[in-house]
Amino acid sequence: MCGKGNRGDRLYRPSNRDRCQHGGNISCSWPSICKPRGDQRGGNKCCRGRSTAVRLRGPLLSALLLFVVAGCSLGADDGDAANSLASSLTAVHGSTTTVVPQGLEPPKQFNENGRADVTFDPCFDFDDEVIKRAGLDPASRQRTDIAAEYTFLGCVFLGKDFSAGVTIGNVTFEENIERYKNDSPQFLTINGRESLLVRSDIAASSCAIVVRMARGVMLISIGPDYEPTTAGNDGCVLAPDVARAFEPALPKDR
Repeated sequence: MCGKGNRGDRLYRPSNRDRCQHGGNISCSWPSICKPRGDQRGGNKCCRGRSTAVRLRGPLLSALLLFVVAGCSLGADDGDAANSLASSLTAVHGSTTTVVPQGLEPPKQFNENGRADVTFDPCFDFDDEVIKRAGLDPASRQRTDIAAEYTFLGCVFLGKDFSAGVTIGNVTFEENIERYKNDSPQFLTINGRESLLVRSDIAASSCAIVVRMARGVMLISIGPDYEPTTAGNDGCVLAPDVARAFEPALPKDR
């Protein structure tokens, strides 16, 4: 149980309104260093009714989603996987119109306390070349979102040697500093942007990097240990390079 009585608890204590319920257990809902429940499947509701559809192969769950949307539904009915990427809807991100495959639509946002809507969607606003430059496969994208009184829009991408969860959130960089202050964070810059590197205390090879944006943060979580051949890779070594690949495509005014 994440966010209550375990190592995740000291990182974040969710409020009553931004907790997600599953089987009576309370979990963290801010992307965090918390281990997801592997049995969260089948249309579970998360964060005010938003059902997060992330259909990952079983071995990836514990390796990758330690930082990303640990408190939300981590699965959906297997039949959902049959949704063709050719079936698409139209979504509007700012002034740009993007074709969104069925099943990958962003959630409705419920932001409070003056937080602006997240308008940059990493599932679609990073083009394929940017994703490839980070060592990831654009065709592997799968959504992972939080929609509570703050929002994280995110996608999981798979690479040959590692996997990455890339999220854009409307929490501040300062909030992340406060949250991870007891976890020996490493401060660095990514292409001139202030950044914070945090190692998971649950899976030693997994790591997250938080990059300051004008109106929020980009959070990238790295899980290199889902394949035996790459289990020795260090996510904290990989994370800065992955962030450097994505950073130039971030909007300068958001």
